[in-house]
Amino acid sequence: MAKIYIRTDGNKNIASGHIMRCLSVAYALSDLGAEPHFLLSDDESVQMFEACLDRKYSDIKKTVMGDGNYHEPETVKAVTGKDCVILLDSYAVTAEYVDGLERFAKVAYIDDIREQDMNCDLVINYDIVTDDMNAEYMNSYKRAKRVLLGGKYAPLRRQFAGKKTEIRDDIRDILILTGNTDREHMQLGLVKNFPYEDFPGVTLHLVVGASNTDGSELKQMASDGKPIRIYEHVSDMADVMLKCDMAISAGGTTLYELCALGIPTMGICIADNQKFSLKAFNAAGAVKYMGDIRKDDVFEAVFAQLKNYDRDTRAAQSLKMREICDGHGAERTAEEILNLL
Repeated sequence: MAKIYIRTDGNKNIASGHIMRCLSVAYALSDLGAEPHFLLSDDESVQMFEACLDRKYSDIKKTVMGDGNYHEPETVKAVTGKDCVILLDSYAVTAEYVDGLERFAKVAYIDDIREQDMNCDLVINYDIVTDDMNAEYMNSYKRAKRVLLGGKYAPLRRQFAGKKTEIRDDIRDILILTGNTDREHMQLGLVKNFPYEDFPGVTLHLVVGASNTDGSELKQMASDGKPIRIYEHVSDMADVMLKCDMAISAGGTTLYELCALGIPTMGICIADNQKFSLKAFNAAGAVKYMGDIRKDDVFEAVFAQLKNYDRDTRAAQSLKMREICDGHGAERTAEEILNLL
């Protein structure tokens, strides 16, 4: 049985994104005959891991490490032993930590910030990388033995693979996504300002995260007769997305999920770390970037675009999206990790 260890964490500060994408890779590894084993820093990470875990894979092992600062490779070695592969996914990882792991293991690293040049065996960065950006990215990873770049390696949940949206003549259902929180009140602002008289028959579908402070007000607006449908605690996001003709979304991994399904999308920046990604998607013709909600009049931009969002425009965009990401990134990444053995 292939020895694959995954060192990552999740908590109320960093959320569940690292754990979710590592679980997608772990499921693919399990299906390929490997036995992934998670190394988590504390009980909070364990609770988040168990909340995210697909029960089909409930036999995936986990160990509590107690090394949240990622300073002690020997702590990891005591659990893993030698001759294994360790997949890292954390912004707390340092180059020195990786050097320590490399003394007894092969190391793969999921990176999306390019702040350190790690001396590891494999780097996975699924940023949208155009031809003119490729040299810049490769220059960031001089010490890595192998680098996987681009949306084809986005480690999405399996529900997004092998599915495709239908591009209809008219827009009837619009999905609005902001992630677990919505500090900039993007959903509330769109619902309050939406020109319903210009788009009769349109329903707004809102996935409202557990930490969205506007949830009660949005539910009240739906009760008052606004054409709104609210979803909470969604387990099959692909199913919800496929109900809609288009999406208005904040940045993040959600954009890759929408691309895999080919759902035409307008993107709005609600945090500093989203701007680069949104602009890259826009440059690739995959997501229409509508601006930064903190300084731009994004609602007016969205409503103006809607009036010109005909079927041909949306169909062309959908094709571009599916060229970037097809939902099989976790499987590709798993195969590359196994190749390290």
